[in-house]
Amino acid sequence: MDALTMAGREAGVNRLIQNELPKALFFHCASHKLNLVINDLNEVSEIRNTIGVIKQTINFFRESVLRRKLVPNIPMLCETSWSAKYKSIRIFSQHYVAIVEALEELASMESTSNAATRQRAHILNCATTSSSFIVCLHIVAKYSARLEPVTNVLQSVSMDIHSVHDHITELQNIFGGHRTNAEEQFSDIMKTASEAADHLNVLISVPRQVSRQAHRQNYRIQSPEEILPRGNICAILGLAYCFFGSPLL
Repeated sequence: MDALTMAGREAGVNRLIQNELPKALFFHCASHKLNLVINDLNEVSEIRNTIGVIKQTINFFRESVLRRKLVPNIPMLCETSWSAKYKSIRIFSQHYVAIVEALEELASMESTSNAATRQRAHILNCATTSSSFIVCLHIVAKYSARLEPVTNVLQSVSMDIHSVHDHITELQNIFGGHRTNAEEQFSDIMKTASEAADHLNVLISVPRQVSRQAHRQNYRIQSPEEILPRGNICAILGLAYCFFGSPLL
């Protein structure tokens, strides 16, 4: 079972057992604990939307043999297999430019028999070239790459606890340092994101601002870089640092 099924507060296995045995204690395995913490990133709307667009784009290309030939082979983004999820995000990020170019090609096809394909390709092309998506993709890819080895080791048949402990301690120091120097880290991410955007002739712009906003971030900024100290990267680093700062093994 996946971590959410086990830990669900309303209908999870944890709740069902505690209904019968109120004094029973529930503990996650280390891998499930990591997955639950990362799953909390879905509370950040931009991150949640980015993951959703990645998943839809991968599914779009995998649905057709002809479309598969246009992009590198990308495994399905499985919500319950975190090692596979990290791998999908990593490969998608590595081939992001090629994927967008393939979407542009499909969206401009003149064959009337592929009207539905053109429409979906156009929608996904618009979604994958938005400023928010490009920046969030590089944020997620950067830290997924850090977490992927940990997940793989925690799920391995033979696990060297000492090596895992050393690796997690190193990650704790890395995330703590990134959290302290968030502006510097975001500058590096923005540089990479801007290079990808320039290659696609996309301009990374400031998110839309309104006088009052209750359901999304609405920072008073003049340039995309200024959003960092109050933006999505802080949420990722905060959750990751809280996780690695707590007992794991």
